[in-house]
Amino acid sequence: AATNQDGWYEINDGKSFDLSSYNNCELRFRLKQSGNYDDTVDVMVSTDGGGSSGTWTRVARYINNAATPDYAYDLLTVDLSSYDGNSSVNIAFRYTGNDGNSVGLDEISLIGTPDNPHIVYWAKRVDATGDWFASPGESNIPVSVSLKNLGSAASNVSVTLSTSEANASVLSTNNPWNAGSVGADAVFENASAPFYINVSSSASDGEILTFNLSITADGGYSVNRSFDIRVESTPKEWTIMVYIGGDNNLSPYINSDCDEMETVGSDANINIVAQIDGRYNALEGVYGYDDYLGNDWQTVRRYYIQSPNTNNGRIDHGFIQDLGELNSEDPEVVKQFIFWAVKNYPAKRYLLVLWNHGAGWAKKKSTSPSDITKGIIFDDTDGDNTGLNASNGELADIFEDVRDTIGHSLDILAFDACIVGMEEIEYEVLGYVDFLVHSEASVPGNGYDYAFIDAFADNPTALTECLADSIVSYYSREYSSTNSTLSNIKLDHTNVNLFCAVNFFAKELIDAGGKSNTDISNARNATQNFASDTIYKDFIDLYDFADEIDSRNINTALDTMAQKVKDLHGWVPPQPNRTVRKSWQYGFSGAHGIAIYYPRTSPASYLGGYYKGLKFSVQNVWSEFIYGSSRPTTQVTYYSNSINDYVQKGDTTSFYITVANLGTSAANNVWAKLRTFDRHTSIIVDSVGFPSVPAGGFATSSQQFKIVVNSIHRDSTFIPFELSVNGYNASKFILTCVPEANYPPDKPTSVSLFPYEYHGNSSSSTTPTLVWNVPSDADEDSLHFKVEWDDNPDFSSPISVSSHINSTGFSPTPKVPQGTGTCSYTINSQSEGALSNGTTYWWRVYAYDGVAYSQPGEKRSFTVNTSLDKSRWYQTTDAQFDMDTLIDAETNSDAVKLEISGGYSEVLQWDDGTASSSWSGVSFWAVQFNPSLNCTITQVRYCRLTERSENDTIYI
Repeated sequence: AATNQDGWYEINDGKSFDLSSYNNCELRFRLKQSGNYDDTVDVMVSTDGGGSSGTWTRVARYINNAATPDYAYDLLTVDLSSYDGNSSVNIAFRYTGNDGNSVGLDEISLIGTPDNPHIVYWAKRVDATGDWFASPGESNIPVSVSLKNLGSAASNVSVTLSTSEANASVLSTNNPWNAGSVGADAVFENASAPFYINVSSSASDGEILTFNLSITADGGYSVNRSFDIRVESTPKEWTIMVYIGGDNNLSPYINSDCDEMETVGSDANINIVAQIDGRYNALEGVYGYDDYLGNDWQTVRRYYIQSPNTNNGRIDHGFIQDLGELNSEDPEVVKQFIFWAVKNYPAKRYLLVLWNHGAGWAKKKSTSPSDITKGIIFDDTDGDNTGLNASNGELADIFEDVRDTIGHSLDILAFDACIVGMEEIEYEVLGYVDFLVHSEASVPGNGYDYAFIDAFADNPTALTECLADSIVSYYSREYSSTNSTLSNIKLDHTNVNLFCAVNFFAKELIDAGGKSNTDISNARNATQNFASDTIYKDFIDLYDFADEIDSRNINTALDTMAQKVKDLHGWVPPQPNRTVRKSWQYGFSGAHGIAIYYPRTSPASYLGGYYKGLKFSVQNVWSEFIYGSSRPTTQVTYYSNSINDYVQKGDTTSFYITVANLGTSAANNVWAKLRTFDRHTSIIVDSVGFPSVPAGGFATSSQQFKIVVNSIHRDSTFIPFELSVNGYNASKFILTCVPEANYPPDKPTSVSLFPYEYHGNSSSSTTPTLVWNVPSDADEDSLHFKVEWDDNPDFSSPISVSSHINSTGFSPTPKVPQGTGTCSYTINSQSEGALSNGTTYWWRVYAYDGVAYSQPGEKRSFTVNTSLDKSRWYQTTDAQFDMDTLIDAETNSDAVKLEISGGYSEVLQWDDGTASSSWSGVSFWAVQFNPSLNCTITQVRYCRLTERSENDTIYI
């Protein structure tokens, strides 16, 4: 809904909402605000009828100007819980601005929790092997079902499976399913004790069998839900969908590519389907495309691609239907093709090829048709020549809907199109696509060598990444001496890690002077680009630019981040845990697989705020860098998680999230909300606070987020999440689902150092012993430890020792049972050097379970002072009953002697561990006494002294 300069939009056609039976109501919507147009968007609520006569209250405001971030169709949430129970609520948007296209609204939803349970069908898995289909004559087929309760908590939930299909029956095993109590907004499943069904041998391939779920719960709740299972004798491994948007000057290349596809053809393991749009214009020298039914087709037609191929420049088989003249650059046309293919040619995995012109991240210059267009898929007959755009959310919207349709992210997306191999495009489809094949440079008119499908036919069960690699391999042979590029990118946490590195790389570029720094400009000019006289010259190779910066030694911080970008990029591929799987080039020696937008001057004015509207730009200060801007005041975004990016399916998992602040000032009062658009994952704890996030620094959430990953998931599924900070700017990250995940240990807590003055954080020794509590480990692994200390609180150059590398100086050793007791390390036990007198040190400890490190324990500090007494004591309670009670303390051999004086009878007790477990002690009735506490070196004693007559206690 693009706005005019001033507007009012009342949702639900002006009719009121009845919220009388709903709780926790909230408004959700996606907002676009781009460019410094000084736009204001207000969310308004009326409870007296709305319209022109109603009284309206503003409940939220979003301002877009130079001091505030842009919104790239970010998902925003407005709390309307104060209107719960109200029977008449009207909601409207009021917007003002200086530009007619600067504001957009999409996906407006009013969400509420019903007062009663509201259980719906959510997902299924057929057969424990995950085939998702049932075969004719198959019996005892396990069926796991996921349900979601969108209402209030339900108790004694019972689910019964049945069917009226003639060709199917339901067994009594585990039927009904007694699910017990189900919380609000909970997803629950029966994977551990599934239903079982039989399918008759008379069932035919392609037949749809409908099954019914009868659901009951306490309080008289009863509802029926249903789901379908498709019959397939042998479910195919792959469906390859080729969307040929040839209604342009590429139309002459359609038939040759289809010939290549027909050379392989569909078989028992793969489906190949194509939707083709052509162009006929004799003046332009384009004459549509040909098939066995006729020539010069220019309408949109669908085909099931088969062999053999006569190689005669026409499609030889498999015509399905003619859809007439359509606009192939319409996102809905693209989606409908994919939905049709998935419904009619289902498979375990899917590859989509988008075939057309391509040109990066944006849209064309509308005022100059001769300019190069940017985006992908251009329809010269019916389109507006702007293509599918990344900058207005069209590309992301397509693949979000596709993900929801097929139940998981698209396995491979391949762009048979020019200059789409960009960091910005990758972030748009991150979370919707697993592997992305794209080119930094122009793709020759002949496009892909579609003989690559042979690799899918020969090895249909091969790993997805290997088959995506094969597209690059065939392409490299096709154009072995033609200027071209192609790469395969893994869109999991490795791509997120690169995004985060680019963010800090941009920060350091800005801090070093930005584009006005001559060394930076020279590095940019020396970087590989992909044209000399069009906007493509503004697309440069990311790795090559980082390498050019690194070689100039501009400053240490910038060099470090340039090196990190190169490292996380993963050159030469494939490298473990890196995003670039395979990359190839000829004629572009500086091409490494991923480009990024970097115009030599400020971005062209006709691009307006489109670049700033990208999801990438909203979350990454690269946008500020290329615009020559300073860093924002605050910009908090996702950085990492405490479970090393892997999560176990069928498990409840808690984890911390670390955020980064790319701004110039500390971010205070930070909270974040977690969301996923994966149907098989539910979030139990979704909103968590953070301590202050320093400028250019990090902070870890104060509490843990908690999720449940459904066991229905396929192994190695990439599960997408969005983290919105303070209600806006959702940044993405990925967790990979595995059958069994190793969870890192909890972080250790530092206890003390010895010799020490605990309260004063001082040590009388240059080789003190550091002591910490042994944390728990979710997998109950025994633990090693890494200890770090530094004279800089930022730990910029720490000294570290690890017990799994060298256990000398650690006690106990070698591995310590998790969750019990303390562990220690004496400095210089491994000849790393004694500490310096008069210097303050910071130290922290990591636990290590043999696979992963914990988050660092809280850092502690102490100052070395060799002039200290051997022992110092202090009273730890604030309310002290007698300041003169403890007169002196001295050490002698293995005893600590306390001189205590007071006017009352007293009891002295001590404990050697927690100061709260079992106390030993002696009683004295004398006015003055000198008790001794026997202890060994490094032993800690907690003491308490009680006046018997007043029953007051002080702790020492």
